[in-house]
Amino acid sequence: FLTCDDGTGDVFVHYSEIKAQGFKTLAENESVEFEIVVQDDGRRKAVNVTGPNGGFVEGAKQQGGGGYGG
Repeated sequence: FLTCDDGTGDVFVHYSEIKAQGFKTLAENESVEFEIVVQDDGRRKAVNVTGPNGGFVEGAKQQGGGGYGG
């Protein structure tokens, strides 16, 4: 979810709407720009999510690992 600066609450964002290189994630407190559309069911959704000035988002830093627990 994204928090709107205008105080109108949070909006849902699907990863497919995020402009990023590689893995599409958002970092906590990352500044982004987006448009809001109201879906047929009345819920608000963020689309065209970019970094500042339309650039790529930075995204969350991925942790290493990938090993198997055991």
